[in-house]
Amino acid sequence: MSITPGNSTTVALGTRTNTTVAAPAGTVIGDVIAVSMTAGNGSLTAVTIAPPVGVTYELVGDATVTAPDPYSLHAVTFGIRHDGSALYTFTHASAATQAFARHWIGVDPTVMQDAAATSAIVSGFGTPDTPIVAPSITTVTNGAVSIINRASWDGVAITGPGGWTESHDSPVMWMGYREWPTAGATGTTAVATGNTGDSPRAIIHGVLRPYVAPTTTSVRLLTEAGLPLLTEAGLPLMTEGS
Repeated sequence: MSITPGNSTTVALGTRTNTTVAAPAGTVIGDVIAVSMTAGNGSLTAVTIAPPVGVTYELVGDATVTAPDPYSLHAVTFGIRHDGSALYTFTHASAATQAFARHWIGVDPTVMQDAAATSAIVSGFGTPDTPIVAPSITTVTNGAVSIINRASWDGVAITGPGGWTESHDSPVMWMGYREWPTAGATGTTAVATGNTGDSPRAIIHGVLRPYVAPTTTSVRLLTEAGLPLLTEAGLPLMTEGS
């Protein structure tokens, strides 16, 4: 089953304690919602973001830049198993946050991630306008889908990397995805930051695993004499094995 993007919701950049994200329309219980967030504050210790209480989730990636300019920056992506809730609240101390949530259809119901996520950070000082590179991931399953969350505190709108589909582009956060038809896809991805000056930057690269239905084969049942067993209708009696 191919992974396909569904609807999305956003939370605009603003200063708040805790961030509440609406579930995208059309999300079915058990489906995956990938929620990416950024949080900035004027402390040497970046804000920590915790997932909603009681939900089934996987931490796709987490990246923190603690050198303020004057802001520290925290970027995070969670994969949430939708439980029917209309709203999901992520807890944190007061910070300037924003969020983007995307419903993904066809993700494996047991294991969301096809391989371990990667991340990178740049403090920003002395390196304005330099792209940040998402470290490589090697996919395991045909049809896996990479998702990137790139945070750039002083960023502006950018042109995303070739081959990637843009999901979201705001002053601080860029989101994109790319499907890999064949397992074994690998390589780094450089994403522009759009910085007008020095600033902290972070990037998270995760990869979603598609659901692959188990294969079954039909087996004809035989008697000890090697003759086919028959149903009451006189048809060969069959069974299925995986």
